[in-house]
Amino acid sequence: MFNYGVSIDPNYPLFYYNIACVYGGKDDVENAISYLQKAFASKAHVIPGEKMPDPRMDDSFARLMKNDRFIRAVTSTHAVWAVAKVSCR
Repeated sequence: MFNYGVSIDPNYPLFYYNIACVYGGKDDVENAISYLQKAFASKAHVIPGEKMPDPRMDDSFARLMKNDRFIRAVTSTHAVWAVAKVSCR
């Protein structure tokens, strides 16, 4: 479903974020990081009034927050991420 969204609007970051959530739920660290990076690289394209979620606060990534590689990837770019306490859609 989200891949279809990416095919229609490849600049919309929350499609990538939600794909990262799916991988987070599967404990797939590498793909979760990859799609989070794509999401935040496109963050300028959020719909006005939307904020990029903070993956550190998202239950979809709770188990990955115990993985050193994931923690480093998430915290290394924290300064550019707008904090919003929301979950995957």
